[in-house]
Amino acid sequence: MAVPFKIIQLDRPRKIKFTINALILAETLCGKPGGQIVMDLSQTNYETAAKCLFAGLKHEDKDLTFEKTKELIDEHIDNMFNFVQIVSSAFSAANGIEIDINETLETTAVKAEETSPNI
Repeated sequence: MAVPFKIIQLDRPRKIKFTINALILAETLCGKPGGQIVMDLSQTNYETAAKCLFAGLKHEDKDLTFEKTKELIDEHIDNMFNFVQIVSSAFSAANGIEIDINETLETTAVKAEETSPNI
């Protein structure tokens, strides 16, 4: 079976794909095992998400650096929470856990509306 991937729109549509090399690179960059990375992503850890994005994009751009990845995020991502959710979904899919990103984002939006004070 092929390794699943998610598309993220940066300078162009890019495939976040966590091959075994990408998973090992993510663990190395984060200094944590995969399970802890999943926990960090679920808690919206931006550093972990950026490192995972870098690891997940290396398969299609061998010259990509972590610094360039952060520049791509700054230039093309307008919603950091959605960005972390996309990375989390791709990382989880590689580990056999499928997350419905649209359902997650809709649930989060509803919860935010419920907790927002009426002014």
